[in-house]
Amino acid sequence: MNPVALRGLWAVALGLMLWGWQALAAEPQLRVQAQLQPDTSVMVGQTLQLQVDVLTNTWFTQAVTLPELQLPGALVLAPDGEAEHLNQTLDGQPFFGMRYRYRITPQQARSFQIPPLVVRATPAQASAEQSAQTPPLAFSASQPPGFAPGKRCWWPMICA
Repeated sequence: MNPVALRGLWAVALGLMLWGWQALAAEPQLRVQAQLQPDTSVMVGQTLQLQVDVLTNTWFTQAVTLPELQLPGALVLAPDGEAEHLNQTLDGQPFFGMRYRYRITPQQARSFQIPPLVVRATPAQASAEQSAQTPPLAFSASQPPGFAPGKRCWWPMICA
């Protein structure tokens, strides 16, 4: 075989191998974590935060899309666009992301169930937008001392 043709064949083979390795490269990961602050028990009218951490092992190419959260019997304020930057190590791998906060003020004394929230984001080098969901969470709100059960609170500590 002619040396020029052989070099061309090697170049094509090398190109195909490199392309194959890129095709086999792992898709970027998207992880979502959630927790309540304070933990799981508050008084009616007291605000707690649902912290949602959105993490990737690359970086985000677009803004994260957070779902609306509605809880009957509670006032919920969605994240206002501000987020805290995060760096974490998960399973020995560095992750980077943002922490968003929903503010929840229960207006009734009862248990509340927060359903899984589906978060959408586009990590760099991803072939498409990805989604991940938070685990379901729960908390309970108790009546403030001195207020009769069944009273509805519409502002912190103002119950009728």
